[in-house]
Amino acid sequence: MRLETTLQHRQELRMRLAPQIIQSIEILQLPILDLQGLIQQELQENPLLEEASEPGEEPAGAEASESGEAGETAETPAGSTEAPEEPPRTPAEEAKRKKDESFERLVEAEEDDSFGEYFGSPRGPRESEEERDRKLEAMQNTAAKPASLPDYLYMQLTLRDDLDERTRELGREIVYNMDASGYLRYPLEEIFDIPDAAPAAVAPAPAVAALVGDGMATAPGAEAVPAPTSAPAPTAAGGSAALTAGDNGRAEEPPPAPPPPRESRTRCMRAEAEHALRVVQQLEPRGVGCRNQQECLLLQLDLTDPDYALKHSLLTVHLEDVLKNRIPKIVKETGFTVAEINCAIEGMRNLSLRPGSEYAPESPPFVRPDVVVEPDGDDYLIRLEDDYLPPLRINGQYRRMLREGNVDPTLKDFIRKKLEAARWLIDSIEQRRNTLIRVSTEIVKRQKPFLDHGITHHQPLKMQEVADALGIHVSTVSRAISAKWVQTHRGVYPLKYFFTGGTQTADGGNASRVSIKDRVDGLVKAEDRKNPLSDDELTDKLKAEGYNIARRTVTKYRKMLKIASSRQRKQF
Repeated sequence: MRLETTLQHRQELRMRLAPQIIQSIEILQLPILDLQGLIQQELQENPLLEEASEPGEEPAGAEASESGEAGETAETPAGSTEAPEEPPRTPAEEAKRKKDESFERLVEAEEDDSFGEYFGSPRGPRESEEERDRKLEAMQNTAAKPASLPDYLYMQLTLRDDLDERTRELGREIVYNMDASGYLRYPLEEIFDIPDAAPAAVAPAPAVAALVGDGMATAPGAEAVPAPTSAPAPTAAGGSAALTAGDNGRAEEPPPAPPPPRESRTRCMRAEAEHALRVVQQLEPRGVGCRNQQECLLLQLDLTDPDYALKHSLLTVHLEDVLKNRIPKIVKETGFTVAEINCAIEGMRNLSLRPGSEYAPESPPFVRPDVVVEPDGDDYLIRLEDDYLPPLRINGQYRRMLREGNVDPTLKDFIRKKLEAARWLIDSIEQRRNTLIRVSTEIVKRQKPFLDHGITHHQPLKMQEVADALGIHVSTVSRAISAKWVQTHRGVYPLKYFFTGGTQTADGGNASRVSIKDRVDGLVKAEDRKNPLSDDELTDKLKAEGYNIARRTVTKYRKMLKIASSRQRKQF
């Protein structure tokens, strides 16, 4: 076999995206807040970019500055009174001249009264009364930092005169190992150094989110104590599982801080640790210090409540039956009437599964719409909500430096690269505006029935249809609507909300999935609670209204709307 190295010519055609195209694609899919941050970052990194006082000033301002300076340069020789140029100096003479000028400026500054006033004051320049008033007003209008849940609980421990210092110390360790919801995620053996007993696992409790009402969020991961011997909590069948953070759209809470290492833990006996935990569980808000959802609800029961015994029995013995709405079985085993059981269950719906949420409020997500749609007679006016974005222009001074011949080549190359980057950024932002306004206009045109009459007239729409109508690629439409919001007179929606599939109706038309789900929700809300509609009955009603839909699709939509089954919705 002969081995050798040879050179061969090969001609091929490849498609590669230039960096400018990649930047344009990235800017297109940025929401308005991220684009604002990108512009601020570019203004700091690119010296050729600057904010224009008014939109559209870039061409006129740059040319005006150039022509103005050119005019001054042209007029200078005619009426010049300047001295002729000095002969070039040697490097040593130039350094000496700069040193002398610096010394002269320093002497002039010492003779100036403002210089001594500035450095003579320990606070620098004196502030005017108006500046002090503005700062004081800003401090007074600043909201104070709210007290955290552990701090509030520890304050209650310090105010109790019936506790010894040892119990306060152990209670402090417990409250500072809770999470934001008030749950104790670690067993006592991991918080304290307990030598006298083996870890005791708390029995896992069923998920009880369905018991306290649909509006109450379930603390993530609160099904069982994270002890080594505890198993995952069983999920109640029939759609009564606990709502997780992903189900209700909330961001998941960060995991609690790990317990301290064993050598730094407080050494105590098990009886002392359990006594401190019982003391913490008596603090306000009620329910803190619990290890699972069942214990959280039990701690919130009022001992003076006449229905305390019944509620305690429902939570400890008949919790599964309550979650599955087996009221007749509970009546048979307890001897209470249906009315008494229903009254007790309604009373427990006011209990909270997140007792510490008051001290860790979840701020609603901040949404700033990119597009605003306003009614204008029989039509709609579409505009972009980007007035607060700073208008950009290119600095004219650096442009002139490129035209000069005595500029260092390295500096000239740097200015040229920054100039190209600035131009591409301005062009990409303008292209984003044009694409977004075109796509939004087409969406409003196709979803006009929804804007006119509401959700029941929501139209099925595909991205490919918009792309074909505008003559662009479907990926461009996808990037244009990504993470973008639109404000209409019917509410604020993500642009993706207007793209959905649909099904054919009996009259040959199309109905979107959004309108069908809204109709399913309406039928369930209008049903007789003593005789709720099953999925088959919902399907028959929808078919009678002209919707050609299968029962499994109705079941899927019902679960997406978080509606329980007919057996669980039945009211006895």
